[in-house]
Amino acid sequence: VHTWGAKSYHSQVNLNRLSNMESLVMVSHLLDAVEIHGDLENFVLEKTEGVPFFIEEFIRSLKDMKIIEKKGNQYLFAKDFPEMTIPSTIQDVIMARVDGLPEGAKEVIQTGSVIEREFSYELIKRVTGLSEQELLSRLSILKDSELLFERGIYPDTIYIFKHALTREVVYDSILTRRREELHGDIGNAIEEIYKESIDEYYGVLAEHYIDSKNYEKGADYSKLAERKAEKAASLNDAISYAKKRISCLEKLPVDDDVEKKLISARTVLGLYYTQLMLPVKAKAAVDPIIDLAIKHNYKRRISQINVILGCYYHSVNEDYPKALEYYEKALKIGEELNDILTIVLANNNMGHCLSTNGEFEKALPFYEKALEINVMANVLCQKSNQLALAEAANSYLSAIYLDMGEYETSQKHDERAISFWQQSSMGSSYIMWNKISIELAKVMNNEKDINLNEIFKWHGDIKNKVTDGMSANLVGTILLHIDNQHISEAEDWIKKSIEAHNKYGMRWYLAKDYALYADLFKRKGELPKAQENLNKAIEIFTDCGADGWVDKYEKELASLS
Repeated sequence: VHTWGAKSYHSQVNLNRLSNMESLVMVSHLLDAVEIHGDLENFVLEKTEGVPFFIEEFIRSLKDMKIIEKKGNQYLFAKDFPEMTIPSTIQDVIMARVDGLPEGAKEVIQTGSVIEREFSYELIKRVTGLSEQELLSRLSILKDSELLFERGIYPDTIYIFKHALTREVVYDSILTRRREELHGDIGNAIEEIYKESIDEYYGVLAEHYIDSKNYEKGADYSKLAERKAEKAASLNDAISYAKKRISCLEKLPVDDDVEKKLISARTVLGLYYTQLMLPVKAKAAVDPIIDLAIKHNYKRRISQINVILGCYYHSVNEDYPKALEYYEKALKIGEELNDILTIVLANNNMGHCLSTNGEFEKALPFYEKALEINVMANVLCQKSNQLALAEAANSYLSAIYLDMGEYETSQKHDERAISFWQQSSMGSSYIMWNKISIELAKVMNNEKDINLNEIFKWHGDIKNKVTDGMSANLVGTILLHIDNQHISEAEDWIKKSIEAHNKYGMRWYLAKDYALYADLFKRKGELPKAQENLNKAIEIFTDCGADGWVDKYEKELASLS
């Protein structure tokens, strides 16, 4: 992708197929002809179907193959046309042109196609090993044929395939073994030429060595590209390279070193998914290496695997006792090894798990410890992940203090979370959630300066489907407590939250919805419906193992009897 593609002054225009009249005008221009024979016109229209690039390449191919000729001011078929083979697809047209090149020029364009759509003079010279005079002669042929364009001043020249499809067709025409050799040669040349700025080529080198089936180097450069993407806060790119690294390692002969690298690669991939709140994918990443990690007694990775498994049982199965068991194992090993990453993640997630279990007093020290270490240490070796952890921890602390009735403290943590989100340039949906949470704290603190329309707008700006349901619950709570005039609206928002949490299987949040619904019916004086919804909440909390919440709502239910 060109860097100018994201610029404000750049726009993309999609070209539709040309009409027959437009196609013939283009053909006439390409042939510089006043008149074109009717049979030739119909033939070109039939074959090219109004595709501008095809028209241009097709006409050039017909001329190069001497299938058409000019007589006077008219272009027409050569007399022996019926016996000739005419390319029928754009790929055939391109290959016909390439096959018509001198052998030396053909070798150069094939090598260039393996490099990329753009390649430098310096790199193509190093890979081909040709003399300056010979290489420039062959490149001149390719420029004259308009298969390549030239940019820059020699020797800092860049050569560009006229069309991406041309490069693709040429690349596909190379025999597999020769392609693999070229990828390896190109990787070696890039290492030599750009050794002073090699970090700019990690991703490119990973691709070339993978395609050359040099999986050891492919794994090494995939790891480097992965870490570079991680530091740039591009987790999706980091995940892509982590997968490539794993694929390479799985193709290498098995020994202890490869197994340990595979354990690390899969664990890191699991941690990436955990940060993106994708616990199912995180668990799938580490499942294949759990036994292997135990076999090698790879304690550091075992502790991190326990964090990943804890997240899965906490957020997917909502089995809080089992999740806490995994977090406790992670903490024990992490503290034994003084592995800061494990200690921070396990403390943060322990706090979250305990708070969703209704054990707020127990949860607070874990959150506070995670935040303290995160502030003092470069925990995840890059700023973006520190920010992500701080965002999550402050959001969780805000929710805890809100449930505990400490509304001003809750607001402060929401404000900190928003600040961290803004620094990381991520999480716009979570910022909206934190803003709504601040307004709820104000309502619960009997503050009157509340703008409901602004709250509704914030909710409308939320794109994250999971956050959408959680924030609907907050809006419903605000409407329920702001005064007695919005109870009907509050019910609509509670129903919206129930629908979202049912849809996405978020059972703990669904239980909170039913508890809120019970509160609404209490206010309306409809005690049977309040009891019914409390029973639903208690049943779900019991299934989740959220004993603290079960105790709380069983007492509330008893008070309604």
